Amino acid sequence: MPDGADEAALAFVRRFWAPYGLPFSFTLAHKAGNSFRKSAYWSKGDYALATEAGTVFAIRGKSRSRLTDSKPHPTFTLLNNILDGSNDFPQDLTYRRGGILKVGLYLLIQASETGYAGLKHLRPGDNLPDQEYPARYNNTHLPLAAEATYLRRRNRKKVHRGRPVEWFERYRAGGISRVHTFMVKDKLLSVK
Repeated sequence: MPDGADEAALAFVRRFWAPYGLPFSFTLAHKAGNSFRKSAYWSKGDYALATEAGTVFAIRGKSRSRLTDSKPHPTFTLLNNILDGSNDFPQDLTYRRGGILKVGLYLLIQASETGYAGLKHLRPGDNLPDQEYPARYNNTHLPLAAEATYLRRRNRKKVHRGRPVEWFERYRAGGISRVHTFMVKDKLLSVK
């Protein structure tokens, strides 16, 4: 830890609270185990922190994908690329995951007359077989002018004429910067 880091952080926090007339009577101490050399952020809550002990990931809302899955969510690769200073956006945007059969899905499976044939024998608590899913990158985390904008972004089509629709990941050939540029512009143009 750099000399004076604790004092600098404490001074910053005290300056932050000063306009509110609130004293900050605590001390601060940096712990080497909780510090990081580099960080990468994507969307609302996905991040990676490069620490002395290794990289710590928080990938939220990605269908509970884990780095240990048979094929992890591409956001792990995206964040690693950012940490490495690379502009490469992952080209393979599929991931595989299984899970545990919950009661709600079990009831849906049992009530279905035509679907879920391979899952009818499972009971709540059983392991679901791994399935492949497409990853999509949307811009609902960027500033919004109105609720209507959020709803339009949230309700984007996932399938068109029976084929999956790519959102901003369609610009991946241009790298992370191009994907992000089009997210900020809120433009989904046809890719040639």
